[in-house]
Amino acid sequence: MSAQIASRYQCHLAPDLADWFDSGVWKQTGLSEYCDPVDPQELLSDAPEVIWPGLMPCDFLPLIGSHAGDWLGVKFDRNNQASEIIQWYHGGGDWIPWGKKISEAIVFGAVCNRLPGPRRRHAIPADDFRESTSNTADDPLLRWASDHVTIEHHQLQDGALSGEELACVLLEHGVAEVAVRCELVQSALAESLSEVLNHRTAQSIGIDWPTAVSWMFDNELIPEPKLHQLESRYGYKVGPAQNWQLAQQHAQAVTDSFADITWGWDLLGYCHEKTQRIDQATAAYRQGVTQSVFADQSVKLRTHWTAHTAAKFSAARLAVISADSHSDQPLSMPADYLDALTNGTQEQRRIAVKEYWLAVAQQSSNPADRFDAYLAAGWDLGAEPITAFADILSKLSQSDASQTARTALAKTHRECLSQRYGI
Repeated sequence: MSAQIASRYQCHLAPDLADWFDSGVWKQTGLSEYCDPVDPQELLSDAPEVIWPGLMPCDFLPLIGSHAGDWLGVKFDRNNQASEIIQWYHGGGDWIPWGKKISEAIVFGAVCNRLPGPRRRHAIPADDFRESTSNTADDPLLRWASDHVTIEHHQLQDGALSGEELACVLLEHGVAEVAVRCELVQSALAESLSEVLNHRTAQSIGIDWPTAVSWMFDNELIPEPKLHQLESRYGYKVGPAQNWQLAQQHAQAVTDSFADITWGWDLLGYCHEKTQRIDQATAAYRQGVTQSVFADQSVKLRTHWTAHTAAKFSAARLAVISADSHSDQPLSMPADYLDALTNGTQEQRRIAVKEYWLAVAQQSSNPADRFDAYLAAGWDLGAEPITAFADILSKLSQSDASQTARTALAKTHRECLSQRYGI
């Protein structure tokens, strides 16, 4: 079966992914949130039902679903390798790597609720899956995955390990590093303000909701008079200080190894900004501003408080830095791109950014760069309107003949768009 998948998508499969298809483990139902594997025969079809064209990245192939419409799947790289497994959230299209191998993602999914931190979701789920999770020792998908990672199975089952110890084990073995560090950042920046600050209490003390979110993101932004109001009216008690130094360490580690992960640059830039290292902050934001908004984890990390001023956190902070004129370093960003990110409504920004990247693609003589530009046209902010994806996917499928996996998958997403929506 793996040979058929590799031929269908003109790709190279990692050994564990080949075994996933060949061993038949996909016939089993798991006990973690991502429990419903896709039948490989479905993936061999011209327009697999599990692909959500225009919403899912066009280099993404779903493999295991949740019962809520979210997916774990594989992304292909420039070298036609099935090189990364991501979690894709259906509510907004956000994605985050859960490892380089499907086995890593299954392991992380089985143990992530034991990690430290508030475990914020992209949205409030209808049912809290953690309450109904069975003993992972009985999970057939986890048993299979344990044979493909270097962590001993008993370590994954060891309930005596603290959340911090478990995170260290995962990081030591290189399992789902980005996802683990995202949880640890949330833990480092945990706060008690959100226990009393909601839309109603924010209104009562005379602040808008973006300001309230900014305070939950960084407690040190709360003005002293408002802090006294929260204490006197709502019994707010200031908890332990947020550990921005630790958050910076995790953000730095992510940017060092995963340069396309937007939230790493966003957090790193802000950590530098807090310590008045404006040149370093500017450099980080310049890296983050060109990465996809779908990789920013803005709800989990609460960086969405700038959404009313810019489409991306890094763009909003660059605008603040530029206005304050504290930096000796030029922004060195195309003015029309920054304008597209900061001007107009959300819909107007998406259209402007799409048009910017389409122009870049048309001017590019390098096939790989042209492919990346078309990819950004569709999935930097998300193309607007949805019909624009028809042309973008068609161009992607013809942009770089050497990227056989990505072009084959782009053609598949295009076929899904045609067959399902007549676009």
